[in-house]
Amino acid sequence: MKIGVIGCGGMGTTHYLSLKALSSQMEIEVVALSDCRKEFLDKAAAYFPEARLYEYGMELIAKESLDIVHICLPSDLHVDHAVAAMKKGMNVFVEKPVCLTKEDAKRLLDAEKNTGVKVMVGQVVRSFEEYKFLKETYENKTYGKLKSIVMQRISGNVQWGFENWFHDEKRSGSVVLDLHVHDLDFLRYMLGEPDRFDVKATAFESGMINQIITTYEFGDIFATA
Repeated sequence: MKIGVIGCGGMGTTHYLSLKALSSQMEIEVVALSDCRKEFLDKAAAYFPEARLYEYGMELIAKESLDIVHICLPSDLHVDHAVAAMKKGMNVFVEKPVCLTKEDAKRLLDAEKNTGVKVMVGQVVRSFEEYKFLKETYENKTYGKLKSIVMQRISGNVQWGFENWFHDEKRSGSVVLDLHVHDLDFLRYMLGEPDRFDVKATAFESGMINQIITTYEFGDIFATA
């Protein structure tokens, strides 16, 4: 199985190191890498000396024939690259958040339907052992009926993103889509769709949201995240 990785920075490093580890257990091979920053691309290439290297992700997509491509770019770039890859017949693993608007979500779903390939989003907490335990405990009523659940996710003032993209709400979707999306995804996975919710938020001086507290009601279960 031939795989490409677009974006070799923070999350991209996690992806290609995981693929390197899996390659000893599965028939997978990272054959193409892309990053516009030479130092990150060279660092990734050291793990895959036979991989073809590209400065830009769209060039990789245009020139390669892959089974899967991992897209680990700033959030506003996800959908354009995913759709281009799907149109070339590549299955896509895209980092969360999958996109920033409903219109882009529709573009992605339409591309999946029209091309017949698959797209998967990195909503990884569903696979974490502690979250699997929590879901099993809830479903089995191990400790009785669930009444409420509180989830917290804390992050520092991130400064290492390419071109400081985390601090541009139009590129990152702020803490709402970059971090809170994990908690909401798991709550919906475990409890279904909420009946109602209430949102409180604070912001940086720039106006970008930096903290969100949301109360959800799932029937008679209250959740705060």
